[in-house]
Amino acid sequence: MAKVKAAKGYKHAEVFPMSEILKSADKKKEYSLVKLIGFGGFGLIYTARQVGCSPDEEYVAKVEPIGNGPLFNEFHALQKIARPNLIQDYLKGKRLTHLAIPEFIANGVHEYKGVQYRFIIIPRLGIDLQKVLEYNGSHLDESTVYCVAKQMIDALECIHHHGYAHADLKAGNILFAADSNKIDKVYLIDYGLASKIFIDKKHKVYKPEKKNAHNGTLLYTSLDAHEGANPSRRGDLQILGFCMYEWLTGSLPWKKYSENKEQVKHEKEVLLQNLSKIPFETLRTYFKTIEKLKYDEQPNYEKLQCLFQDALKKHGKGGKLLIPPGKPLEIISNTKTAPKRGIPRSKVISKRKKLE
Repeated sequence: MAKVKAAKGYKHAEVFPMSEILKSADKKKEYSLVKLIGFGGFGLIYTARQVGCSPDEEYVAKVEPIGNGPLFNEFHALQKIARPNLIQDYLKGKRLTHLAIPEFIANGVHEYKGVQYRFIIIPRLGIDLQKVLEYNGSHLDESTVYCVAKQMIDALECIHHHGYAHADLKAGNILFAADSNKIDKVYLIDYGLASKIFIDKKHKVYKPEKKNAHNGTLLYTSLDAHEGANPSRRGDLQILGFCMYEWLTGSLPWKKYSENKEQVKHEKEVLLQNLSKIPFETLRTYFKTIEKLKYDEQPNYEKLQCLFQDALKKHGKGGKLLIPPGKPLEIISNTKTAPKRGIPRSKVISKRKKLE
């Protein structure tokens, strides 16, 4: 799979010892690291527990050297979008029972071996949609896809309402709830590429920059991003469309060209110029709707919701997320039974060498 474009000059995060204590910026909360569960090129992800609270309540701590950009960017975006009071106010205002955005719990700066690290704390979630796809032959039924899409539209509308574009929606960034009783709920994570879409309450102008061309995850990024323009509401919705195409068909026409960025862009243009060849009526209508949007235009989110809701009624699934039986459901039900040791330090080092 094509990698997310990363800036040069970032530092790697040192692996912290387990039980290391992270203190929140407001000094009111402390979090004890439990185990290392993930890593990227520069940051590390741990499970954590709040000191003095129930050990059953787990969180995720994302850690990066303080000079790195992605977590700094994510921190500022989440502060504007996902503080608990903002989430609750949005839910009430929209009369929603669920919003596919994880709450921003805490943040802070931690020093280890003379180096300062930035960290954020968010709730621990379950398995990601990418793993569910892989266990199901790389594609899902229409009802499942449209149910996920409805939740993504809600999340994107909220993100856009707060003046940001997410810019990196994909199956690997969509996680199920950790609670096996709530597997019909998903969450959009990873705001490292989130970008402001307004300046002084005015939408940024369409201004392609060659140095920014193809930003995002190459296989899914929008045509605007391929041109080097700033992320937009239109772009986020187009990214969701490309994702849905893959979830429904099991592949993407441009996947074999992942080493050629311009060819990937061209193949996306070809798809959008030949929508009649898409064998899913709802997805065809979705793309047609997005194609009519101007770069700075506010989308009609309600119209998109109705499109998916009508499709769900047509398929007779009542709007509930259907997880195919077998391994995926089994994994979702056991998201908290990972090995206690977590990921060994040696594996982190080995993986990083492959990424570099």
